[in-house]
Amino acid sequence: MTSAYLHATPQSILNDIDAQFTLHPALLTDLTDAFLREIKVGLEGYGEDMAMVPSFVTGVPDGTETGTFLALDLGGTNLRVCQVVLNGDKTFQLRQQKYKVSDALKTGEASVLFDYLADSVDAFLTTHPPESPESLSPSNPFPSSDSSPNPLIPDVLPLGLTFSFPVEQTALGAGTILTWTKGFSAKNAIGHDVVRLLQDAFDRKHLHVRCVALVNDTVGAMLSRGYTSGTCVLGAIFGTGTNGAYLERIDNIRKLTSTNSALYTETDTGYMVVNTEWGAFNNTRTHLPYTPFDTALDRTSINPRFQAFEKFISGMYLGELTRGVLLALVDAVVRCGEEETQTPDEGETTKHGPKYTKNQSLLFNGKSTRVLNEKWALDTSMMSEVEEAWEGGGEFSVGGDTPKSDEDVSVNDTGRGTMGITNSGLTDITNGSGGGQTIPNEIGENPLWNGDDGDYLPDWEVLSGFGASTSNPSTSNPSDTTSIINTKLERVRQVVVRRLGYEDAEVGLRDAAIVRWVSHLVARRAALLSGVAVAAVLIQTGRAGMNAVNGLNGTNGVNAVNVEQGEKEEETIGIGVDGSLIQHYPHFERTMRESLRCILGPAVERRVDIGLAKDGSGVGAALCALQALKQEEQQQQQQQQQQQQL
Repeated sequence: MTSAYLHATPQSILNDIDAQFTLHPALLTDLTDAFLREIKVGLEGYGEDMAMVPSFVTGVPDGTETGTFLALDLGGTNLRVCQVVLNGDKTFQLRQQKYKVSDALKTGEASVLFDYLADSVDAFLTTHPPESPESLSPSNPFPSSDSSPNPLIPDVLPLGLTFSFPVEQTALGAGTILTWTKGFSAKNAIGHDVVRLLQDAFDRKHLHVRCVALVNDTVGAMLSRGYTSGTCVLGAIFGTGTNGAYLERIDNIRKLTSTNSALYTETDTGYMVVNTEWGAFNNTRTHLPYTPFDTALDRTSINPRFQAFEKFISGMYLGELTRGVLLALVDAVVRCGEEETQTPDEGETTKHGPKYTKNQSLLFNGKSTRVLNEKWALDTSMMSEVEEAWEGGGEFSVGGDTPKSDEDVSVNDTGRGTMGITNSGLTDITNGSGGGQTIPNEIGENPLWNGDDGDYLPDWEVLSGFGASTSNPSTSNPSDTTSIINTKLERVRQVVVRRLGYEDAEVGLRDAAIVRWVSHLVARRAALLSGVAVAAVLIQTGRAGMNAVNGLNGTNGVNAVNVEQGEKEEETIGIGVDGSLIQHYPHFERTMRESLRCILGPAVERRVDIGLAKDGSGVGAALCALQALKQEEQQQQQQQQQQQQL
């Protein structure tokens, strides 16, 4: 950790942290190549870290589907039971109820957890009774030869299960639990069929409900976006956890064609949705840019050495990473005395630079709080609130601070933004050598300043000018740059006091500036890495290639997937997203698009249409349930035809 070393100056500590979290374009390209390699390995065999799970969903909805279904969504802190009505015009109606999942249920016996799921469905049906069993069946997608109800579901309610944890899916309605994530560790569940566990619980409770489809929340996001927009090639979750699902050619899923040759062949030209489980990318830790803070987080997590990628970019972990950096700054030690350097020409040792006393403190005067001391006590929502306070968004929105558009920010040779700023005590690294260039600190010197400092390294000497003052900044002249900066920092300071548990007098504007910088640094890295995952999928599906303009070509021939000619070169690339980070964290999507432009080039990035997957876990499960019933009916018809031929 940073606190484990003596540093000559406070600035050297900030430089060290900044260097650890900075992502260069070459690294983004290298990570994309590694991602593509793991995609290939996962498609070819079972048991890989990136599982590349076949979902057995062979189509994406187009918004014309109809029907009413139950959906059960288990993905984290809450359990959700839904009744979904698909209207057939790209719209749907939803009734739902949430039920809290306690820590005891998360870590206890699996049978107790699944009994609770069944009880929740029972409670929902009691308070939201369907008008009749027929009302919960598809809108007559399977015409019968008589007037009886659909024989598949005469008195049983069909349910789609969204299970947001790694599974090895063996059929549309069957899947083996691979591991738990998101704080779950229920016993006697791993290695068992999750649909069977749930159905057994329904049967123990004598409920007339049948789980007909298993869908990962990411697959659900993709299907939901397809239903509401008419097309979607990738569904992605950037929230408490992270994952992606996309439409892959069946002949590329070698492990499926080798183990299910009766159903799928290597010459099959069809498509199937694949759940990547990309949260486990690079569990071997050979490519991801680990820092001591990442290593410490992994070591103390409930699943060390697993879900490596997820721990870099998901909301469950960003707050803890930020806490680790802030605590290191609180504990950091600056070496007493003047810095010694050697004069190149004469070979003599000279002393220069400002003096720092033994008690020099970088953050909060060396004082910590329970929130900083306690593992996992700092939530990612605090980071988001800090960013909103800086920009004047959220509860601080009063107008006047206009954020830059996507085109205003780009990754340069050091992987950093190129926007300017004045008099904020921040440094912009733009010279491509890894050294810092300090933006002019005089008011008005930099005409590019517009209130958004992007990703910049604090200059300690300028920050020291803020001192420990906690007085409200002057706003008599709103056009004055110093006044605007102070106003922003005062808003941040108020958030820090409230969320970190400090007394008002214990937090100065300098502290606020550093907390904002650390929050931005951690979140920016997460968004750039998220772009790596999206870019890799677009390359894998032939919709993009590596950005050759900047000479960022891949290695080992992995990026040799050529962009297919014709419509794909001009088509809009639909991506459905869900999760708190992508929806609510300031500029998360904008920074992710930076990464896409760096890896794929501006032309491809402009064609990417990122849209919210409206209730992917609920509507997606309903769409999967419909698909399951269709496939069951098709199998029954095939069997009847075979019997008639005998």
